[in-house]
Amino acid sequence: MLLTACLLANCKKIKISNNKEKIKSYAYEGAQYLSSIGFDEHFCAICEGINRYHSQEHREKESDVLELVDNFGAMLLDRPERIGMQVDEALVLLQYRNLKDVYNRYLYQFIDFINDLENIKIKQERKELTPLELLVKIYRETEDIKQFITAVVYEYEAKVDDEIFRIKSNEFFKSRKNKKQLEEGNPNRPLFSEEITKKVIGELINKKK
Repeated sequence: MLLTACLLANCKKIKISNNKEKIKSYAYEGAQYLSSIGFDEHFCAICEGINRYHSQEHREKESDVLELVDNFGAMLLDRPERIGMQVDEALVLLQYRNLKDVYNRYLYQFIDFINDLENIKIKQERKELTPLELLVKIYRETEDIKQFITAVVYEYEAKVDDEIFRIKSNEFFKSRKNKKQLEEGNPNRPLFSEEITKKVIGELINKKK
C-alpha cells in the first residue's frame, strides 16, 4: 500500500503544481479538513507533517514516512512541465536535493526498500516490469482515482504478492537444498550432525543411570 500512496498522495498536487502558495498550504488545509470531520488531533498532526512548510513543535515519526512517500511519488508521476522520472534518478534527487538539508529518520531504510522492489520483476504483456513501473502504468491507464484504486486492489496487489511469495518460496527451498554445502564451508559448523549428537547424549545419559 505504500506504493499506492506514492501516487495517491500526489494526485492533488499535480493540479496545483504551478501554484506555489497552494503547494505550501495544501498539507495544512488538508489537516484542518480532517479535523473538521472528526479525526483526532494526533492523526491530523501526522498528516500535516507530509511537508515542512508549517513548523511543528514535535514531529511525528509517521510524518517522516509520509514525507518520503510524497516526495518520491511526486517525481515518478508526469507533470505539466516534465515527464515522470526513473526510479534511480528520483532516489538521487530525494537524497541530495529534496531532503538535502532535512533530517528524515527513515530515509536510508526507504532507499533500501525501493532498491529491493526494483529487483522484483512482474511479467506483463510479454515484458517484465518492476512493481513501481507497473503501478505507474496502471495509474496512467486509469481515468480517475476510484478506477485506479480498484485496479490496485484487484489486480496490482495480487500480482505483486504472488511474485514476492514465489521469490520467498524459491529462497526457502534453495536454502534447504544447499544447507549441507553451506555447513561444510562453515568453520563454525557443529562437529557432529544433529542425529549423532542426540545419539551420543542418549548414551551418556544411559551410562549415568
